[in-house]
Amino acid sequence: HSDDENYTIIVSGFEPFGDDYVLGLGNTLTTAERAVNHSAVVASMIGTKFEKRKLDGAHKLAGAHIKVITMPVVWGAVKDRVEEEIEIANKNTRPIKIWIALGESEKNFILETVGKNQRGKGSDNFGNRVGEYVKDENQKYVKNDKGKRIRLPGTNWENGDPTYPIPSLGLGNAIQGDFNAFIKKDFNTFVNDLEFEFSTDAGQYICDETTYNIYGKTGKKGSGIENALFIHVPRWTQGKNISERAQKEINRQRNEKQYPHPEMSWATQKVISEQFATIVVDKVIANLKLK
Repeated sequence: HSDDENYTIIVSGFEPFGDDYVLGLGNTLTTAERAVNHSAVVASMIGTKFEKRKLDGAHKLAGAHIKVITMPVVWGAVKDRVEEEIEIANKNTRPIKIWIALGESEKNFILETVGKNQRGKGSDNFGNRVGEYVKDENQKYVKNDKGKRIRLPGTNWENGDPTYPIPSLGLGNAIQGDFNAFIKKDFNTFVNDLEFEFSTDAGQYICDETTYNIYGKTGKKGSGIENALFIHVPRWTQGKNISERAQKEINRQRNEKQYPHPEMSWATQKVISEQFATIVVDKVIANLKLK
């Protein structure tokens, strides 16, 4: 990296997870047929826009190291990744100014305002669930120093607070104002499916775990992240990226109006995601406080 980079902006999405339950095809989908996780698609859009604004000479971004990452959908792996990113940033004296984390929702753009230290019953990409013995990616049991198997704990941090709140609502309010004005103007038919909302329940799955970990690392001096946002973005059809069989099922669900956005084309979804990404980048830049 160049020597003039003196702080870090992280944008994260998730890898695909589970069998694509949106399509209701259960365990019959192969890994290759699973839809892309849309949060990773939007994270990449945001990262690209930051890079472009930096190249175009946005003065606040002159010192920015912009990093886009895909998070694992594995219980406990998020905590390790967050700590690793903080360590890398600090070692390179490029503290993390903001971490923008994205996950998928059924519909709507949703800012999560609180992370909970409480894991739900969902199983992760390795098949691990709370209370069961933990397996690694090769389905081998993970063991402790004494060679004993470990059960997956029901909390994210052993001694963590029950909840950690978003460090500030200012940035979320600014994004909400601009994005909802755009939706009302250009996509008012879909306003109930698209509006940017605030939530206090991130779902007790890996999204909640991420919210808890990034919010828990802000606010305390020297704990590693200055500001953070967790935003759920709608899970949308992936157009060319999915198999014919999965596309057929989507089309059937669209005809029966079961899909969140039955009449919305892939091109339209892309326009909305791009505009969301633009607004996030604009508002983050405006909100950045550089010493």
